[in-house]
Amino acid sequence: MTNSTLNLWEQLMEWLQNQYPEALPTLMPLACPLDWEDLQKRTGLAVPEDFTSIYHTHNGQVPYTIEGIFLGLSWMGFEEIKEAWLMFEDIKRQLPEEPTFEWQRAFPAGYAKPIPISPLRLPFATDWCGNYLGFDFDPDKQGTPGQVISFGSDEDHVHVLASSFEGFLGWLLSKYQQGEWGFEGVDVDGEESKSLKARVDGELAPNLFMALDQWQKG
Repeated sequence: MTNSTLNLWEQLMEWLQNQYPEALPTLMPLACPLDWEDLQKRTGLAVPEDFTSIYHTHNGQVPYTIEGIFLGLSWMGFEEIKEAWLMFEDIKRQLPEEPTFEWQRAFPAGYAKPIPISPLRLPFATDWCGNYLGFDFDPDKQGTPGQVISFGSDEDHVHVLASSFEGFLGWLLSKYQQGEWGFEGVDVDGEESKSLKARVDGELAPNLFMALDQWQKG
């Protein structure tokens, strides 16, 4: 992990400690070494080292937690990342050789391909409903391999958030530092909890993907 990425990650952990301590118990302890090299061989994707380094102490969050640390989306563990990629690969095999997704749009235009999923993408955050933030290793002509994008089976729009994982952390922290977030109360098995949401024009967005659409219209 570069010093700047490490610094940003530590800032995120400090922000959670101060603003959202309820999320900290959902961070999964690292039980055994993770074989990122094997995943890279299996996928053929050059997973950024500064990203894999954040797994040295934790292995994502508890699956299906509502306390997602990425503006409501959960940080995915190694196995969840691998399983999602295998699903992308399986879906790709079942599609026509040149599928068309006429309803899809990418923002900014020309940076990411307007397609819902691809085995040339590797997710790291999810809403557990088939939608993700992740790395894009097959960008459009103006994009950067390894850029961070939003995408998913329920989303008509692909948004490019940053050209790198370090850039993504900077983007995320800027949203937190500028107050573009809030909490929504959630009842979980009769107990009151709260979920982190993006705030747009003073209102909480139902989910991050809708917030990205609103920010894009801006």
